[in-house]
Amino acid sequence: RKDLTIDVNVNGVKKILDLVVKNNARYVYSSTASVYGNTDGKIVDEESDCNPQSPYGESKLLAEKEIKNIAEENGLKPKILRMATVQGFAPGIRFDIAANKFAYFACIGMPLTVWSSAVDEIRPYIHVRDSSRSYIHALKKNIDGTFNVVSENVRMGDLIELVKKNVPSAKITITEASKSQASYAMDGKKFNKTGFKPTLTMDDGIKEICEKFSGFVK
Repeated sequence: RKDLTIDVNVNGVKKILDLVVKNNARYVYSSTASVYGNTDGKIVDEESDCNPQSPYGESKLLAEKEIKNIAEENGLKPKILRMATVQGFAPGIRFDIAANKFAYFACIGMPLTVWSSAVDEIRPYIHVRDSSRSYIHALKKNIDGTFNVVSENVRMGDLIELVKKNVPSAKITITEASKSQASYAMDGKKFNKTGFKPTLTMDDGIKEICEKFSGFVK
């Protein structure tokens, strides 16, 4: 799996960049907050050290380096957006992230189990429509460099409360566990200073999902 991930996310990017150079095109690269790894909830900006904890994060960081090298060699402006976790309803909605999964499960009456060690963990999020807007913004402004794109940093415990606010009947159980996931927060000031402003919140995203699946709520 790691070899395949590297092949798609690094070698695939090289092929695209070959076309970008040949056609003198502009290119926005969708990177990820996962390049930072676990920072124990500390806020990271674009100058922070990167220590990816997964093949996915590692491959995206390698791709960033390739983009910068090729851009420098060919006089291009690299446009790299380190995207927070994308949440909210979309035709291709992701149910593998906590925000969307929890809202959906609550709506269909499925019980939710959360590790006690995860309650205080923090993750950066951005609504899917704001994510789409960020790529358009990067092209229109012809930005140059690496940018964090984030709407808000959300504690798991606060996410649970938002789900319960929208679905009061939600069945959520906190179980004791020592295992913990990555906890980190992103600083998006650099990108926002280019004129970008997120317009939707985590609460907006959860409300949308609840509205779409409200027929299942008992």
